[in-house]
Amino acid sequence: GGLQTWMLSLAQSLRISGHQCELFFFTHGNFESLIPNEQPTHFGGLAELMLLVQQQKTDIVHCAASDWELGVSAVRRLGAKLVLTGHGEVHPCLYSTNSDALVGCSQWEGEAQGAT
Repeated sequence: GGLQTWMLSLAQSLRISGHQCELFFFTHGNFESLIPNEQPTHFGGLAELMLLVQQQKTDIVHCAASDWELGVSAVRRLGAKLVLTGHGEVHPCLYSTNSDALVGCSQWEGEAQGAT
């Protein structure tokens, strides 16, 4: 899908800029065939994500705002910053108090999410 392709592109850009970047997906899909072999990628549930964040001493977890329902905010309890990106969705449960950054992919989305 579009979100997975966007994640792959962002990861590649970050890696080119010298950042360590690993991907984590809660579900498998057709996009898997697009993941380059050199891109560290993980699949699993919330427990596996939490373990990975803890073991890797991850600084930032950047995910789709829709992953909120899966409990992704728990990564903040391990010290990781949480960045949520909305892709054409407004999530009324998200505020600056329960994430470290909210990113909207359009002006209307940012305004609807409460950005100033």
